[in-house]
Amino acid sequence: MINHMKRTTLLFDEEMFAKLKKLAAEKRRTLTEVVHEVVWAGLQAFQKTHKRRRVNLPSFNAGIPKINIADRNQLEEAMGDRWRSS
Repeated sequence: MINHMKRTTLLFDEEMFAKLKKLAAEKRRTLTEVVHEVVWAGLQAFQKTHKRRRVNLPSFNAGIPKINIADRNQLEEAMGDRWRSS
């Protein structure tokens, strides 16, 4: 499998850029490698804390429908003049 990396421009404030450069120097790695590692770690942490939770919506029995919404005549009769726009 061939991995193709995309290029982009990232804008860091001076403090963050200095910390990234310092970390790269300490680890004896390139700035690209360090940024890649930090972004992956951040993505994994974000996904762990932002998992979607299933929401149980309330449901209830509304009974038997009073009109058949597929029947245009019943709908017009039920809506009266309200369905027509002025």
